[in-house]
Amino acid sequence: GIALRRCSLGGCAVKLRHTVAIAACLAVLAPAADAGRKLQAPATLADLAQRRIEVHSGVPAKADAAQAAVSYEDFLRIEDADPALRAQALRRLGDLRLAEAESFAARDDAAPQSRAAAVQAVSAYRALLAEQPGYAGADAVLYQLARALEFSGDAEGALVELDQLVARYPRSSHFAEAEFRRGEAFFSARRYADAEGAYAAVLASGAPTEFAEQARYKYAWSLFKQNRDEESSAAFLALLDTLLVVPGNARPRSDLTRAQRELADDAMRALAITFAATDGPPALQAAIARHGPAV
Repeated sequence: GIALRRCSLGGCAVKLRHTVAIAACLAVLAPAADAGRKLQAPATLADLAQRRIEVHSGVPAKADAAQAAVSYEDFLRIEDADPALRAQALRRLGDLRLAEAESFAARDDAAPQSRAAAVQAVSAYRALLAEQPGYAGADAVLYQLARALEFSGDAEGALVELDQLVARYPRSSHFAEAEFRRGEAFFSARRYADAEGAYAAVLASGAPTEFAEQARYKYAWSLFKQNRDEESSAAFLALLDTLLVVPGNARPRSDLTRAQRELADDAMRALAITFAATDGPPALQAAIARHGPAV
């Protein structure tokens, strides 16, 4: 474990048991960083079973997915098909094309194919939402639609769909991730006040630990970018509490994942910048007093 030490700052000893002290000591000591078709009777998906598809063991699995997508597209060309089955086919087609877009995106030489597949996914999801306004899984479709739009290169359109999702479905299982992604989009666009609100919504939702840690980290940076030093320092210290303190003790650094160590180190650098730009130790002591001991 981490041995408890004492760090003297301006004549005041602070125990490392409190994350505040860990951050404070390192912050002060660290150098500031730079900132189809017609049939006689309504068609069903069962009609697809009549199609004969040859299976070749040497063909990659993604080819099977592509063939499945073509089969759904064939079904969707059938006139007078059952609406519920059309909805299923559109959802599945969108998911298959989105997966295809992701697969192509992982390759350095397949950006056009990725965008083309993403555009097809967008078309399927939008058709589903248009044909089925009361679709039970509309929140999931909006989430997938936003992802497809991102792969197609339409970041602004993706944000519009995420806005709809969080506004209309606050209890969706996709809510926290949608808010986090909104925060990321706002942060990248330097819309730090909007990013702050989105990250705060993630934290208020009680999201899983990984999302909470990342959201708290970016929330603190959103405040920092707005030059709200007191609030950003408190947010960074709260993040360090969650990372470096377990009930009654400092958490061994060896227990942290690499990602958690990077978050902690970056938070300390941000605190170093803040305290170096203000009154140094007095500002540090004031931050400690405001924050209080780690819980």
